[in-house]
Amino acid sequence: MQNILLIGASTITLASVIPYIRDILKGTTKPNIVSWVTWTLLTAIATAAEYSVHEYTVAIYTASAAVTTAMIVFLGFKYGYARYTSFDIICQISALIGFALWWIFNNPALAVIASVTIDLVAALPTIRHAWIDPSEETSLTYAMCSMGECWQFLR
Repeated sequence: MQNILLIGASTITLASVIPYIRDILKGTTKPNIVSWVTWTLLTAIATAAEYSVHEYTVAIYTASAAVTTAMIVFLGFKYGYARYTSFDIICQISALIGFALWWIFNNPALAVIASVTIDLVAALPTIRHAWIDPSEETSLTYAMCSMGECWQFLR
C-alpha cells in the first residue's frame, strides 16, 4: 500500500507540471525564478540525502519534484519573472543561509526545521507575485502539488 501511495504521489507531482508548462508557453503564467530555483535545490538535496541513506522509494518522490521544478526554472529564465527585487534577494539569501545551517549542523531535527523554513521562504516571492498579479500563476499546478504532498504523507 505504501508503494502505491508513493507512486501515486510521484505521478501527481510529475503531472502537476503539465498545466504550468502549458500556461508558461501560452504566456499566461510567469514563474518567479527565485522560488523555483530554491525549490529545485531543496528537492535535489533531499533526493541525494535519501539516496545516500538507501531510502530509494522516498527518493523517487523527491526526484520527481526536483525534475518538475527544474523544468520550470529552465522555462522560467526565458518566459518567467526573472527580475530580482530587494525582497527576492532577501528571500534567496535567507534560503541559502538555511541551506548552510542545515549542512553545518548536520542534525536530523534541524534539517527538517531548516527544510520547512527554506520551503516557506522560497514560497514568499511567488506568493507576493501571485498576490500582485494572480493571472500570472496556474492554480491547478499548486492544487495538484498539494495533493501529491498529501498522498506522500499518507504513506
